Amino acid sequence: MALIASLIGAHNVALVALAAFVCLIGAWVSFRLLMRAQHATGGARFSWLFMVGVAAGASIWCTHFVAIIAYSPGVSVSFAPVATAASLMIAIAGCFLGALLAVQSRVPLAWELGGLLVGATIAVMHFTGMTAYVMDAGRHQFTYASTHVAAAIGLSLLLGLAAFTMVGRTVHGWRVYAAAGLLGLGIVSLHFGGMAAMHDPVLCLSGFQDEGTDRVGLSFAIAAIGLLVVGTGLASSFLDSRTRSEAAERIRHLVDHDPLTALGNRSWFTRHAGELLAAAAPGQQFACVVMNLDNFREVNDLWGNAEGDKALQVLARRLRSCLHADEVVARVGGDEFAVLKAIEDHGEVPLLIGRLQASLALPLSLPGGQQALAASFGISLCPADAGDIEVLLNNADLAMQRAKNLVGERTCFYDAGMDELVRRRRSIVRELHEALRLGQFEIHYQVQKSVRDRRVVGYEALLRWRHPERGLIPPMDFIPLAEESGLIVEIGEWVLRQACLQAARWPRPYKVAVNVSPLQLQNADLPVTIARALADTGLAASRLEIEVTESTLMTDADQVVRLLRAIRALGVSVAMDDFGTGYSSLSTLSLFPFDRLKLDKSFIAKVERSAQERAIVQAVLALGNSLGIPVLAEGVEREEQMTFLREQGCDEVQGYLLGRPQQEIQVESATLHLIENSATA
Repeated sequence: MALIASLIGAHNVALVALAAFVCLIGAWVSFRLLMRAQHATGGARFSWLFMVGVAAGASIWCTHFVAIIAYSPGVSVSFAPVATAASLMIAIAGCFLGALLAVQSRVPLAWELGGLLVGATIAVMHFTGMTAYVMDAGRHQFTYASTHVAAAIGLSLLLGLAAFTMVGRTVHGWRVYAAAGLLGLGIVSLHFGGMAAMHDPVLCLSGFQDEGTDRVGLSFAIAAIGLLVVGTGLASSFLDSRTRSEAAERIRHLVDHDPLTALGNRSWFTRHAGELLAAAAPGQQFACVVMNLDNFREVNDLWGNAEGDKALQVLARRLRSCLHADEVVARVGGDEFAVLKAIEDHGEVPLLIGRLQASLALPLSLPGGQQALAASFGISLCPADAGDIEVLLNNADLAMQRAKNLVGERTCFYDAGMDELVRRRRSIVRELHEALRLGQFEIHYQVQKSVRDRRVVGYEALLRWRHPERGLIPPMDFIPLAEESGLIVEIGEWVLRQACLQAARWPRPYKVAVNVSPLQLQNADLPVTIARALADTGLAASRLEIEVTESTLMTDADQVVRLLRAIRALGVSVAMDDFGTGYSSLSTLSLFPFDRLKLDKSFIAKVERSAQERAIVQAVLALGNSLGIPVLAEGVEREEQMTFLREQGCDEVQGYLLGRPQQEIQVESATLHLIENSATA
């Protein structure tokens, strides 16, 4: 009867409900803040734990004192300020330490221990607060029933343990609300158990006496302060959630979009387009278009990357404006864009290409004036060509590459035969790596002779690939692929070193000419590589000649000229190969004083039947003579060609007439030269 009287008869039900409300809200907010602390590190974790301690401690303390005020013993009461403040500090410190212990991942049963510590804090706070409870100016003293005290403390510990254990297992769903309810029940049970433990039947049975509105106002003031503290923590949690959400959204946008044009990137395109394909109705068709700008590199080379970036930004805006809402566009490469469109029939594809071409046809404002861009287009269809977006995009890219390689073609549809060609090319690239590793490359030497007396003046080193299954593979079948893959740099260094090593062993000091790829001339260390090869093999620098093509100087003339001067400073001579086939042969000669010009074999092949070709050869020979640069004619296969070149004053020749490329050089004697000279005479 005494317990029932304590729980019901001696408490203001409205104030008890207020205390319970503060308790539950505080417990829920505290667990939300604790979850923030669990996933934070360093100073951020400490800050969240401090907020947990303040929010949980303040709500527990407010719950306790509102419930105490709701209790009416039948006599006047007051509160000792020191003990009251101490109980608040105990609540905040204990909750902080309990939360700190719970988030320690290296401590076994950390969440359980943290829950027990918070449960103990509730008990210590309650009984400390009760020491501040003074009845009738100290004339009435109360004692605690040990059984009730033990039960109250046990419930507090048990419910605190259960609440933290539940939250520690998962942070999602109903468990957080259930944990808040368990912790609130622990706080309430401790209060009512503690109040029952000190109940005086005589005072209780005297009846409930309302002390007036001051007690109610004080209760609401304490509750308001507690809710204000808890609300501050909740607002911080919501603000952090919003900040995190916005930051995550910004990061997601940066990950999925091109920072220059703000268009989606390749990963965004494949994911978004893949979702469209997956959600499409049966029989729905799509067209995937890959657009690559033609000669866009020239914009960067002539006007700089900044102007190139501006051009891409303008183009991106035009693409967005010319495409429909249901068409997906993305920048999938440096100057490459992809578009996906749902179509009813194939006739819609040319209309799409027309809109894309129209966006390119508008001139761009560049430092050199107005300039329009052109592009090559590759198209693949779904489901005809592929049903997967990655395969569809790859097929469109293959078609675009074919459009670039075909003269006069700007648009190309994917053809299944392209796959076989690409696979074969990729297979050759893989085999080239193996060939270099297994030593399948050989160097054959083609003799170079003087026109006047047919004396040997040197040899050109020519690369050959002896495949274990396909036999001897000519350079034209694998050199372009080696250049595309970048492997030509490593192969070129091997050729240089092997040619120097073998030439150093020749019985006579003939000169050896080695071709250098444009990719090799993009490497600033090329002169160092040549110097090291000469030093390691013992070949004299004067016996080595480096051959470069005119197209090499068109990429970055200043750098190429610097490298050629550094190479010549080593004592190595430099020859221009395939002279006459470049963009501007005469202007090329003004960039660098070459030691020899090699007249391309295409002119020699027609010199007997074409007056125009004869005139070109005569002009080149006259130019070389006036500049003091020896000219070597390539591709000499007939005596008539040899006779013409001798009459025109050509210095040196090479070709099948004089000898086919061989692995071993032919050392000719002086007697042979005399016989040849007399026969010529």
